[in-house]
Amino acid sequence: LLFITVMVQLKQVEDRINELPNQVIEVIRGLPRGNQIKTDSKTGDVSIPDAILFDKGSAELKPQGKEFLKLFIPKYTDVIFSNSTFEDSVIRVIVEGQTSSQGGDQYNMDLSFKRSLSVYNYIFSKEL
Repeated sequence: LLFITVMVQLKQVEDRINELPNQVIEVIRGLPRGNQIKTDSKTGDVSIPDAILFDKGSAELKPQGKEFLKLFIPKYTDVIFSNSTFEDSVIRVIVEGQTSSQGGDQYNMDLSFKRSLSVYNYIFSKEL
């Protein structure tokens, strides 16, 4: 009987964790330009196209990018921290910078790093 109870509880936790990506997708659908954002329906990973946040070849957030993050970040964190099961299942949030395939590898690696750092700094700034 104890085994059955534990299995039921594990299934309930698994169901709640599996619901996280769906809730993230719903939040994104409600955002301006949300249809341009890619979300993995299995993991909840979110990929924001660089054109929303940056001008081509730049690591400085565009004013529109900052406005987008002002909308996105609070809603995203509300979802992932809205439920203790979600909160306990989120190990880390990774911010990655992306670039085009134009330019050399070193240039693109540097730009990717600077873009991810710009987003990170903005998220933890007083502006947000």
